[in-house]
Amino acid sequence: MSVCRLCVDDDSVGERIDTFIFHNIEALSAYDNVLYSRNSVQNLIAYGCVSCNESVILKSSYRVRKNDVIQISFTAKDYAANIVTAKKSINDVFAEYDIRLLYEDEHFLAIDKPANLVVHHGAGTSKLITLTDILSHVADLQLSFNESFRAGIVHRLDKDTSGVMLIAKTEVFHNKISDKIQNKEVRRKYICFVHGMPIPPVMKLTSYIAKDRCASSVKMKSTDDESGKYAVTNYRLLGSIFDVLSAIECELETGRTHQIRVHMSEHGHPIIGDLIYSKERCIKHLIMKLQKCANKSDMSDMNATEIIDETINELTRVRRQLLHSKAISFVHPITHQHLIIKAQLRDDMLKLATCTISPSYSEF
Repeated sequence: MSVCRLCVDDDSVGERIDTFIFHNIEALSAYDNVLYSRNSVQNLIAYGCVSCNESVILKSSYRVRKNDVIQISFTAKDYAANIVTAKKSINDVFAEYDIRLLYEDEHFLAIDKPANLVVHHGAGTSKLITLTDILSHVADLQLSFNESFRAGIVHRLDKDTSGVMLIAKTEVFHNKISDKIQNKEVRRKYICFVHGMPIPPVMKLTSYIAKDRCASSVKMKSTDDESGKYAVTNYRLLGSIFDVLSAIECELETGRTHQIRVHMSEHGHPIIGDLIYSKERCIKHLIMKLQKCANKSDMSDMNATEIIDETINELTRVRRQLLHSKAISFVHPITHQHLIIKAQLRDDMLKLATCTISPSYSEF
């Protein structure tokens, strides 16, 4: 039987016991080279493997108090019941969750995050598997500073945004690359598909972005004053299908929450599939507009008809906002090598791209 004991300090008083254990995941893993997702921690509690001051705790909602001694014990039977999960190689773990490794050195790694994956836990995500949970199961990935894996996240992508993400392995790299982002020395380019065709085709969008206090869920908006955070998005039109929908490249000068989604929506061209910022517009309206184009009497071009049919077919498959972190370029803060890291569009955006984006398109 493996046993781990944790003592509650001042900073942890009042935390749920599952949260407390999860926040001390590195100490827990030191006992048997196993790391746990939040669900695994809750399973340990439910199976009676966790006690507080020698009394078994069966509810994850139990609040810990100062100097409480939390004991976690488990046996081979618990392993067989999949309460805990042994660490695996980075390739095995990433393949299981459709994460693509784009670059790795001793300082950081770059991944292509799939859609429908939350980066780290927050409000309403306690039952979801997050990227930080997944990283904690990688046997050969170690951070050299005493933080949770969340500390390695250099920049966050929304749950349904796919593409390039940087993950620091060391505190030195994390601090240096964060400084480069702050100083606008990291170029970040995104591809998205939006309603309509933006005019002009190239434009800089600026505003102060703040949380929308009237919204029931997390939603941002531009404000008329400086109460928000200054945000800058540069976009350029890459192509359009009969002015009904367009492919856009967005380059960030700042990295505010939902920045591209807010700016494109307020510019009158929300991202396709965005359920928060598309307002009354929906994919059904796009399909109806395309069908009208196909039904026009002068629509004799078979190639155009095929494009419309294929576009409609792809739109019926959309299950998320069509936003992808396409490329990141920067000078490595340690090795001073100039890096350009790219992530191919995911399948749900790739076919739309062939209908709108020129094959000669280059990010940099």
